[in-house]
Amino acid sequence: PVPEPVVLVSDDFSSLAFDYNLWSFVDNEWYSYYFQDQGKLHISLPSGQKHDPCTSGNCYALIMQYFMDVDMDLEIKFESIPSAQFQMQGLLHEDSPGNYIRTDFYHDGLNLHLFAASFLADTPAAEGDIVISPTGSDIWLRVIRTGDNFDVQWSDDGSTWNTGFTFSHALIVRKAGVFAGNAGSVVPAYEAVVDYFFDFANPIVPEDGGGADVWPPTITDITVLPDPLSGTALVTCTTLEPAGTVLSFGLDTNYGTDVVGTS
Repeated sequence: PVPEPVVLVSDDFSSLAFDYNLWSFVDNEWYSYYFQDQGKLHISLPSGQKHDPCTSGNCYALIMQYFMDVDMDLEIKFESIPSAQFQMQGLLHEDSPGNYIRTDFYHDGLNLHLFAASFLADTPAAEGDIVISPTGSDIWLRVIRTGDNFDVQWSDDGSTWNTGFTFSHALIVRKAGVFAGNAGSVVPAYEAVVDYFFDFANPIVPEDGGGADVWPPTITDITVLPDPLSGTALVTCTTLEPAGTVLSFGLDTNYGTDVVGTS
C-alpha cells in the first residue's frame, strides 16, 4: 500500500521511474495503461472502452496521492488537450469511493469545456461548465480549495490565470490526483500527458531539475540502404531531440565495430 503523506507532495515526473511510494494508480475498468517518460506522465486509454467519471464506481484511470485534509492550491500542467467528443482530463479530490469532486477539461465534439461536478454516493451534481478556447498545445488547471469552497481556474501559458467558476461543497479530502477519461456511444481513444502536479505553494523549482537531460531519446524511422558494390550500407534514423548516435555492428551480439553517426 502507498503510505499516507502528511502533506501534499509536488511531482514533475522527472525521475527515471514512476514514484510508487507517492502515487497509486487506479483503473476499475482494467483497460488503460500508464508510463513515465521524458519528464512526463502518460495515461493512455483505448477506444471502445469507456472510462466515464459520471458512471457509478469512479470509472476512470487516475493516479492518486494520500494526505491530511487541509486547504490546498493544486496546479496541473497538461501537454495534451481533448479534441474528440467526451475525451477528458483533470483533477480529482476524493474522500472515499463515490464521494468526490472532479474538475476537468472535456470536449463535446465542437468545443472544449472547463467542468466540475461533485458526487455524493455516486450521484453527480454539476458545479460549473463553461466553454473555453485555449491557444497552443498545453493547458493548465488550477483548483484552490479553502474549507468547503473551490475556486477553479485555467491557463494556456501557465502564468495568466483565467477565472472559471467557484462553488461550495462539503468534502473531507483524503486524497487527490490526476485522471483521464473517455465516454460516448463511440468511445474515442485518449492519452493524457501530464508535465507536472504541483502544490502551488511548494512547486519544484526548477521544474525537471533544470539540469542535464537524463532520458535517452526515442529513436524512430530506422532505415538501412545497402550498397552491394561498395559493401557498405547507409543507416538513418530519427530522434525526438538532438542526439549523438553510435552504430555498433558485427557478426554476433559482441558487435565489435562502432561507427559514430553524423547529423
